[in-house]
Amino acid sequence: WPVAESNVAKAEAINRADPTVTAARKRLDDARNAAFALAKKHIDDGNAAGRARNWPAADKAADDAERADPFNLAVRAAAKRLRDDIAKAKALSMRATMATA
Repeated sequence: WPVAESNVAKAEAINRADPTVTAARKRLDDARNAAFALAKKHIDDGNAAGRARNWPAADKAADDAERADPFNLAVRAAAKRLRDDIAKAKALSMRATMATA
């Protein structure tokens, strides 16, 4: 994304009204929106997997979200929160198992 964004910004600085430039901006924005939507789906799937205590699926969903939109700080933060939630839930589950043993 950073290189594409830079190139589109340079083209916009030269001639923002050029149809090729506006089409390039639209394609870039559409691609970024699609990447964010896919990342959000992965985070939502990861949260559902976490609630089901399917830790491997939840962790994979966090990885998939970051791969889907690697430069989006909000996605990276959501993936970190998901991993933190997984770690906390695992720790609670482990404590509960040890308490009953």
